[in-house]
Amino acid sequence: DELILFEEVNVTRSLHTPEGVYLLSVGRLFRFREEGASFHVDVWKTDARFSALIFIRGSTYVQNAEALMRVEGTALRPVAAPLAAGAHPYTLNQRRPFTARALADGTYLLLTASGPFRWRGPGTELVPLSGESAALFVNEGAQAAAFLPDGRMAFSMTRSGLLFLAIDGRIEQRLDRAHGFPHNRVQTLAPDAQGGVWLTLHYGLARMQLDSPLHLHGAAHGVEGGSRRVGRQWDRIYVA
Repeated sequence: DELILFEEVNVTRSLHTPEGVYLLSVGRLFRFREEGASFHVDVWKTDARFSALIFIRGSTYVQNAEALMRVEGTALRPVAAPLAAGAHPYTLNQRRPFTARALADGTYLLLTASGPFRWRGPGTELVPLSGESAALFVNEGAQAAAFLPDGRMAFSMTRSGLLFLAIDGRIEQRLDRAHGFPHNRVQTLAPDAQGGVWLTLHYGLARMQLDSPLHLHGAAHGVEGGSRRVGRQWDRIYVA
């Protein structure tokens, strides 16, 4: 058996499923599963860089630079059809899924680096959710995405902050430094049960409350320095 030195493995994703606990690195996929009083470790290797790991409708999927694959026992089976001739030239890596959700009609909604895609399942193509959503990702990709509790989609863009889309793919909101956001680059994001979103930034961790009536006015809104007085005259508010 191969000796695994985890201090030499850079784990990029983890996933808990009924099959066991998965750990993903660039070159390997590990699955830890119970066997009696001990654990068994399954290991899959790739030379094509693993980039995504998701679980939908009872199956685990992993992607490398060559294919989207489903874990079947101890094998990885390619499941996504290649793009049709003349389709928009998304590369497989650009379509890597961050998370997925099963829909009532039996299809899947995948949030990828190139936006939201509909997928009918193994053997079928990934299709952009809408023309509007596809256009948002032509010149810039996402590096993280998550579903919000109300069904909306949140994407962390590589250069322009956070992007929020409605269930049908329409843009609802964008947050960046121009809106008082602390930084345009968010590494990862995760919603919580209290209506907030946790963000990992290059300098630390932050939490944003999406449904909060509180709004911070700072330098991005023309308010600089310390504020000492605030007053209201008719429908205007003045700050000194």
